Amino acid sequence: MRTDHDTGARAGRLTRWAPLALLAAVLAAWVSGTGRPAAEGRAPASAAAGPLTRAARRGEFVHAVRAPGKLRAEKTTNVTSRLSGHFIVDIVAEGTAVSEGDVIIKLDREGLEESVLDVKADIAAAEAALAAAQAAARRTEADVDAGIEELQAKLAVAEARLAMQESKPLPERRRAAEAALKAAEAMATYTEFWLAANRQLHEDGIVSWYDAQGAELAHHTAVLALQQARKALDETLKGAKPEDLEAAKAQLKEAQLGLNEARATKGARIIQAQTGTRSADNALQQLNTRLAQLQQDLEKTQIRAAHGGRVYSHEGTMLNVGDHVGHGAILAELADTSSLIMEAEVRECDSQLIEVDRPAQVRALARRGRRLQGSVSSKEAALAQDEAAPDVHFLRVKIKLDDVPAEIRHGMSGQADIEVMRIADALLIPQSALMGETVTVDGPAGPEVRQVEVLGRNGTEAAIGAGLQEGEHVWLCPEE
Repeated sequence: MRTDHDTGARAGRLTRWAPLALLAAVLAAWVSGTGRPAAEGRAPASAAAGPLTRAARRGEFVHAVRAPGKLRAEKTTNVTSRLSGHFIVDIVAEGTAVSEGDVIIKLDREGLEESVLDVKADIAAAEAALAAAQAAARRTEADVDAGIEELQAKLAVAEARLAMQESKPLPERRRAAEAALKAAEAMATYTEFWLAANRQLHEDGIVSWYDAQGAELAHHTAVLALQQARKALDETLKGAKPEDLEAAKAQLKEAQLGLNEARATKGARIIQAQTGTRSADNALQQLNTRLAQLQQDLEKTQIRAAHGGRVYSHEGTMLNVGDHVGHGAILAELADTSSLIMEAEVRECDSQLIEVDRPAQVRALARRGRRLQGSVSSKEAALAQDEAAPDVHFLRVKIKLDDVPAEIRHGMSGQADIEVMRIADALLIPQSALMGETVTVDGPAGPEVRQVEVLGRNGTEAAIGAGLQEGEHVWLCPEE
């Protein structure tokens, strides 16, 4: 139904022609049969239904506000790119139905695939570097422990030699010399075993040539120490000399200092060796993280549907194969067309009439024959301003549609008739018969201006609450 504002101009034109139409009706009554005006007390000819009067009748009164708008899916999602610097290699046609997880758009992958191959090669090299660093750390730790054991053996030799020099009684001196000899023999045996082990580890590629040479030097040193121990035993039998005693003390002090220093620096040397391992491990982790990011980017080149629905262009522009995209760019819209709403704009003058849950009929302009039923689901709290015409204001409302046929699509323009008043049994007259809150009744005694109670207007008819009876005729476009 149209509102008052749709018919105001029409009512004004009818008012201007009303006097001429009345004169024509009177002449027609004069000529019909008698050639005289109607007798007093008889209803004038215009009392019958004619072009200037209408009888008040009872019927259903409906007042609806008309509002234009767009049909929208209740659930829409912007399809965006999560990559930058890529171009489209495939895209579904507009209106294509998709399910959750279906690929909507494909972006180029060539550059990413090459980067993945490069990073995988770097990872293989980094894994080899990490293995080498770990082997070096293990060798360093073994060398440190071996060095400490060697210094402990030297300390034992020095202690034994000093004890031998300090022993004055021959039996005591002899026992010390014999003990030193036993220690030297033990060291020679140990270094001989250590030399054989290092030679085998060197052949297996576990220790370096330098490490094997160090074991050989240690064994040679132990053999010399054994020879010296034997010589010392021989000298003990001859008696100790003062210079030999001082030399033994100096050797013992040197052995103690060397062992203490080795123990103190053990942790630092191991940490230094482990630093290389940690550095190699960090480099490998960074490459693995880079590979994971590239694989995620490869997955992002296939833009998938977040839910079921149909794919539509964003703001009327559908992208094509070859178009470049940026990060966050909106490429399309995914609309769940199983549930549609209409976003309508109600004129400011009608905005106060709109209430939530009021029934509405919606017509898609491209499908004029179909009327969709629905109701107002929400309305904004404040009026909005038309960007093109700042003086024009309107109220945004949403209309939830009940059943939507397949041919009605997201994005169609439509027109809604929102019901704001319905009276099942009302007294109805043409709205053009109203002059404010009065009507001109065509009674037996002639035109009578009468005050009436107007319950509502819908642009075509008006519902009268009091002041008029069913069957009474009212003038159309009465004069003021």
